Amino acid sequence: MARKQRKPLHRHIYDRVVQHDITLDRHDEEKVLLFATGILFGIGISLYFMRVLWFTGLSLLIFALILLFIESRQK
Repeated sequence: MARKQRKPLHRHIYDRVVQHDITLDRHDEEKVLLFATGILFGIGISLYFMRVLWFTGLSLLIFALILLFIESRQK
């Protein structure tokens, strides 16, 4: 009785992402920081309307620090 040969396993797309080195230049790093800052700002504004003022103040402080960090890197 002959055995069936198995098909080779298909590689996931995630395997290819891990194999390649992902590098970001300065401009891409700033884009990622601005994206994360925008999300933080949106959460802070929405929590302001829910009267969670301590997180709103904290998020605005972090927002300002990140913008100052980006500005200092561009000089």
